[in-house]
Amino acid sequence: MPQLPSGRHVGLSQDRLYDWAEQASFNALAELVSSAAGADDLHPLIDLIEYEDGHAVPDVDNPDRGEPYLSEVRISDLETPACPWPAADQKALLAWLHSERTRGWLQETLEELRELLASKPEPTHPRTLDG
Repeated sequence: MPQLPSGRHVGLSQDRLYDWAEQASFNALAELVSSAAGADDLHPLIDLIEYEDGHAVPDVDNPDRGEPYLSEVRISDLETPACPWPAADQKALLAWLHSERTRGWLQETLEELRELLASKPEPTHPRTLDG
């Protein structure tokens, strides 16, 4: 979890994505998985998490401060007028999102979604009378 230049602590969560994927139909999950070619394609589906004391003075010795909550900012908001954060925070978060560690975590998330899809029964087509 990085601490941005303003002191804001942020993180990522795939919990809501996994909850949806577990309940999704085979076809809906197959569409998502087939459209995600790589880790960056998951950005719109991953939640950005902030922490209650997100504007604390940067403290590398204590990065896990505060209770997590779902940010109003989406990853897709970064570097657009929709993001109210300072440019330095946005740039730092984008750098972290493109780091090897974060990209690896996102790739693992994609692989887990593929495994979940493989475990779902394929839909059966109803028998119909043709002719």
